[in-house]
Amino acid sequence: MHLLSLSELAQALGVSRAAVSNWRRRHPKTFPRPVEHEGRTLFRAEEVMAWLDGRGIARPRSFPGRAMSTTSGDLAHHVNGLGTSDPAVDQLTARWTRLLRSPESQALADTPEVLVALMATRLRDPHAWTTLIENAATDPIEALADFLRARNFPSLALERRAAPAVGLLLTALNNLRPPQDDAGWAMLTDSLLEALSELAPRMKGEYYTPREVVGLMLSTADIKANEEVFDPSCGVGSLLTRAAEVTGDGVRGNALWSQSAAAARAMLALQGISADITEDPDPRPDPLRKFSAILSNPPFARRLNAPRDSRFGRIPAANADFAWLCDAYEQLAPGGRAAILMPNGTTFRLGAERDLRAAMVEAGAVDRIIALPAGLFAPHTGIAVTLWMLRRDTAARDVVMVDGTDLGHRIDGSRRVLSEDDIALLQSTEPRDRVRVVSLEEIRDKDYDLTPARYVTREPVTIADTLTDRLDSLKQAENAAHLADTRAREQLSRIIGGRL
Repeated sequence: MHLLSLSELAQALGVSRAAVSNWRRRHPKTFPRPVEHEGRTLFRAEEVMAWLDGRGIARPRSFPGRAMSTTSGDLAHHVNGLGTSDPAVDQLTARWTRLLRSPESQALADTPEVLVALMATRLRDPHAWTTLIENAATDPIEALADFLRARNFPSLALERRAAPAVGLLLTALNNLRPPQDDAGWAMLTDSLLEALSELAPRMKGEYYTPREVVGLMLSTADIKANEEVFDPSCGVGSLLTRAAEVTGDGVRGNALWSQSAAAARAMLALQGISADITEDPDPRPDPLRKFSAILSNPPFARRLNAPRDSRFGRIPAANADFAWLCDAYEQLAPGGRAAILMPNGTTFRLGAERDLRAAMVEAGAVDRIIALPAGLFAPHTGIAVTLWMLRRDTAARDVVMVDGTDLGHRIDGSRRVLSEDDIALLQSTEPRDRVRVVSLEEIRDKDYDLTPARYVTREPVTIADTLTDRLDSLKQAENAAHLADTRAREQLSRIIGGRL
């Protein structure tokens, strides 16, 4: 029995860690379950091998478990395991992972967004790439500096001794081939965003928004083709890149930090989009710019330089959470919608935030409140979040309350992932278990507390569901006990000379 971590699986298979994560996320019912072993989340190599065989995915002959007839190069034709194959996507994601770990990339280890920009230029702008390669033949450091200045990147100080490494990096990128279709580009972008979130330093609370959470925001806000979407705190662009798959080039954003802005521009450039990304650490609503849709996952609990007035009341300087909500409302065009991720406390905290909440509800600004499960942003943070859906200039005053705190399935230890069925439940407007339309009068009665659990009574799980969960738990416990027993026997065999 061979036990491997997620990273070890990816390395053995010759693909990126993000690719294996995608397999688990998209096939939660069939991908082998992990086991907890000595405090680590591990997978049985034999079970993963059988799963790959069942999907017709080739594996390298060095993969643990048994000798195989295929090579790691063959695996490049099946990177996603979803019934479609794109060798270029596998090549790109696998090479991206290797490049980030290679000696030649160490000169840019603290600026992975530069690597994304180089990859985007190589794959999307052949003329600019040819110019860079020609200039680098003479002076790689100066050629890279010129390249970054032309794209408004923050200044990057590279020592002359890094020239050979930069030259090798450009040569490696020069061998890349682009994906063959839109699905391939989407997969590549998603894989790079996930890698970027793990490698880039945390930018004062800006986190990568998982693909399934973005999908919930897009579907609930009913984002349409050719619609202009704005993100006032776009981070590395995880929301905008997904929105661009629906809207095309109609995405705009503001980044709080120059490094985030550079990363967002690079990720959108990888999709062939030259997006308008501004840089402002304290953005304010522009009265001349209105958007039909706003999506954002801003930093939580930031301090303001001073209290700020809004149409809904005074926003305290100690916590800027409601500044994001109030500003998003101001930027909406008539009939516009906003989907903003917020900490749970925004639905129930008292004082000034209670008054702001009350004014928003009374004005009809709050369309829906969706309580999400904890762990969606693990391992970066385990905080549970609430999705606020806002609407502009409507006569409605009722609010749809959705309690999804128990949804999702656990992967990678503490991280939870929402399935397509979960998202369908969360975006439903039909009154049912966990979804309820609440009147203004009832919200007033509860003093404008918008915690969904105060309004929604979920039906208890059925006996069949309970038995299934218990059987799964028993099976996992039995497997863990078997592994522990096997290891104990191996250790005893060594101690007493192999007589067991």
